[in-house]
Amino acid sequence: VKLEAEGDQVLVTLIQTNIPTDEKNKMNIHVGCSNGWTFWLANLKAYLEHGILLNETKNDLRNIPLASFHFVNI
Repeated sequence: VKLEAEGDQVLVTLIQTNIPTDEKNKMNIHVGCSNGWTFWLANLKAYLEHGILLNETKNDLRNIPLASFHFVNI
């Protein structure tokens, strides 16, 4: 993650590397991560600018193996 000042704004650059590119992982990792990072960066922006969280905070999804894919990538 890289943060750079751009005038009165901040540019956030996120690069995730070493993602396997076989057919199975293209769907399970690449698509899931790109959608997941997009959501969490939007969530961070909403929190920093408006003090609100966009993610579900009442349900404990930690013990649901597919929650990170199914619930983030709706």
